[in-house]
Amino acid sequence: METAILLTGLFLCLVTLWLLGRHDWVRLTRARRRVTASVTGHRVTRDDATSYSAIYAFTDESGRHEVTDAVYEATPRPPIGAVCELVYPAGRPDLARPPRLVLWLCVYAVCSGCAVAIVARMAGYIG
Repeated sequence: METAILLTGLFLCLVTLWLLGRHDWVRLTRARRRVTASVTGHRVTRDDATSYSAIYAFTDESGRHEVTDAVYEATPRPPIGAVCELVYPAGRPDLARPPRLVLWLCVYAVCSGCAVAIVARMAGYIG
């Protein structure tokens, strides 16, 4: 029973890493572009609590673009009219987002660490 639970957990960790990597593959393999964007509004969601996600507008050589941040905040931050830097892979302005390298490194590290801990448990290194 324990082996089945460990294998399921390992499978979930590896699938999560694969999905994250697949999602970020374009960001990792293409040149990065940096643009200055302004906050034009906030997307509001109301689940258990109200959350806000900034809507950014910017212009590059292909025209005007508007993107919504994937990270939600408890308050509408940054304020409307604020100017922020966004990064995106060349040719994909629809993937523009504020640079959050530390956040994504932590996400990958936690998933990898869980997989390593499960393998160590299965190999008998963790009691």
